[in-house]
This record gives sequence, C-alpha cells and structure tokens, in this order.
Amino acid sequence: GGYIALEIMARAPERISCLVLTNSSAFVDKPEGKSARLKMIDVVSTGKFEAVYNRIVMALAPDGSSEDSEIKLKMLDMARDYQAERFINHQTAIIGRPDRADELGSIACPTLVVSGKRDPVTRPSASAFIHYAINGSSLVEVDAGHMAPLEAAEDFSAALIAFLKTAYVTAGADG
Repeated sequence: GGYIALEIMARAPERISCLVLTNSSAFVDKPEGKSARLKMIDVVSTGKFEAVYNRIVMALAPDGSSEDSEIKLKMLDMARDYQAERFINHQTAIIGRPDRADELGSIACPTLVVSGKRDPVTRPSASAFIHYAINGSSLVEVDAGHMAPLEAAEDFSAALIAFLKTAYVTAGADG
C-alpha cells in the first residue's frame, strides 16, 4: 500500500488530500532483498505458493503467537485469497519500484506515518525516516509487527481516526 501511495504522490499529488503510510519504506530493496523476492517468485512459479505464503505468514506473525492464533489465521486467509499470479505480479512490481526517499520532502498534504515497533520487514527506522522527511507529518508507533492494523487494531484505529479528524479540517481549509 505504501509503495502505491508514494507512486501516486509522485505522479498526481494534487489528487491526494491526506496520506497514511503504515509499515512503509521509501527505499528500494537492498540486493539481498531483491534476490529473496526473485527466489520466492521462482518457487511460486513452480506451483508452491502455499509453502511460500505459509513461510511469510510465520515470519510476519506476532512474536509468540500460537500456530492457530486469530491473527495468524486471518493472515493465512488473506494470503490464500491473494493467489499466486497476484503475488508474482506484486513481487515483480516491488523489485522494479523506484527509490522515493528524495521525493518525500515535496509531500505537502497532512501525513500520518504508522510504525510497528516489532516490524521485521520495514523497521521502525524506515518509518522514522519518512516522518522526518515529510514536513509536518505525524508518527505513531504501535506495539505490533508488520501487520499493525491487525495486530494493534485498537491503537491503529484510534491514531487513524484522530489523524483523519485533523486532516479533514486541514484539507477542508485548503480546498
């Protein structure tokens, strides 16, 4: 979601009145990250999507959660619904995405950056970088991993509602 939002901001910033970036990064993958994505694409291409998504869910699931925890089961359902072709297209797009770090300073709309304190994919430092690069942005850290809206639903929702109330007033005043 964050990669897409930053792409839209680069192409059509006038169409965005406020922005929420959750567990996001503005940087491209390091070579080892690209290599890992290519390996996953290769495995999924051989018909082993279920093995790949099970591994991803186990890596992203909250620390100490049981195999059948509610969050883990929701993540597995989401992964199953995603399907192999979409997964391959998504990973291919991520590999080819541009670095957006130098463009963050041009973002002028109200922006909320949400970070999971225990995110193993997009570290809190990536969210902090985005926050400091976007003038006037707000940073909220929740006690979660990469799936902050699922793992810390109440805290995430409270932060989002508070931000949207403020952003609505700001956007309304500006047009």
